[in-house]
Amino acid sequence: MIGKTGGKVYQINQKGEIPGERGLSKYEVDKAEITFLGLKGDFNVYRHEKQKDALDQVILIWPVEMIKRLNKAGWPIKPADFGENITGVGINYDSIEPGQRYAIGDAI
Repeated sequence: MIGKTGGKVYQINQKGEIPGERGLSKYEVDKAEITFLGLKGDFNVYRHEKQKDALDQVILIWPVEMIKRLNKAGWPIKPADFGENITGVGINYDSIEPGQRYAIGDAI
């Protein structure tokens, strides 16, 4: 369950550091360890270079319902295309705000 929303993890996504490669998307993994610095093995070029590894944006959660809504509007996207680490299901997109805390397993 993801926080108080009752949402669930639909997919876990990450992308390791690949020299010279930038951008999205991430790829699905079966499991991941959430650390103070984000998902272990995940690397975000923008956060590293522009935000100097700021700790306030280490995990990105994106609802699959929003992906489906964008698909209906003609956007051919799929989970992990936004670079999210956690694609959730059952999360009200309109309730998401920067800085919110969510519980996923034993991690907050």
